[in-house]
Amino acid sequence: VSKPNFDPNLFPTGISSSNWKAINEHPRNPLLNRATQGLYPAASTLKIVTGTAGIEEQLTEGGARFQTYQSCFGGYTIGNRWARCWHRGHGKLDLDGALVNSCDVYFYQLGLRLGLDTWAGYARIFGLGSKTGIDIGEEKAGTIPDMAYFTESEDRVWTRGKMLNIAIGQGEVLVTPVQMSVMMAAVANDGIIYTPNVMRSIESPTGDVIVISEPATKDSIRVNPVTLQSIKTSLVNVVNHGTGAGARIREYQVAGKTGTAENPHGEDHSWFVGYAPAEKPTIAVVTILENAPHGAAVPIVRRVIESHLVDKTEFRAATMLSNTGTGYRQ
Repeated sequence: VSKPNFDPNLFPTGISSSNWKAINEHPRNPLLNRATQGLYPAASTLKIVTGTAGIEEQLTEGGARFQTYQSCFGGYTIGNRWARCWHRGHGKLDLDGALVNSCDVYFYQLGLRLGLDTWAGYARIFGLGSKTGIDIGEEKAGTIPDMAYFTESEDRVWTRGKMLNIAIGQGEVLVTPVQMSVMMAAVANDGIIYTPNVMRSIESPTGDVIVISEPATKDSIRVNPVTLQSIKTSLVNVVNHGTGAGARIREYQVAGKTGTAENPHGEDHSWFVGYAPAEKPTIAVVTILENAPHGAAVPIVRRVIESHLVDKTEFRAATMLSNTGTGYRQ
């Protein structure tokens, strides 16, 4: 879904000049499909990638080159710069605690130890930085910067401090919502990356099915299954105990991650990426709400998941009652 939208039925027979002007000159640009063409910093949702890279490179969870626990005192000093955390201080954290509380300081340090090219390699493993192949027209590839990116132009000067922003999905990082939805679906189903599609089938005027769209595997998140399971456990904890608490729904366990993207052109954007049921997922949902405060996207994802899981379950139960002759109708 991309909002604001427009009525496509205005176009096939020739749109009037007044309608075209209203759509084309709308200040919120409804002709832009934000799902596939909107480019945004991924913000803290990309801590999923940084955390995965940390585990795989043995920099977290007791790895030899990075202590299991790090302390957050509200910021981190690099050179003469004080890089703030969004919180005044999270105290002592391991990776799970850093994801649950979305601690910037933990991921600043982890990103520096990973280095840009290593981090970028893992981001691409998750399918970021390239088009998903979705079947609905123009799509943007986004930007996952590496050292080559910064040496291509004199305008792109690499400094060590830039790694701090990149590690938390800011700086030069740009993604589309559909890329993030593909990523979350892959995390949910143990690493399988599918090519997303909208078309289900094509029928002839007489009703004959000409083409049926089948799920197509594009790639996989090539990491240790134990690593991915650790991340998935933390995403459950984000909803149960952390910044994603607003995504909780009755009877089903939701997994997810919040993000607040800094916007150089105005107010921040609010992200929430998630899937459910966590133990056996059937739906992944990603929302970015432009110019909105932290957490604003969370209830939107919750409502979509509820409509998919809770409402359908209640409808099936009501149908069963009707079929057993109780007189109940839905």
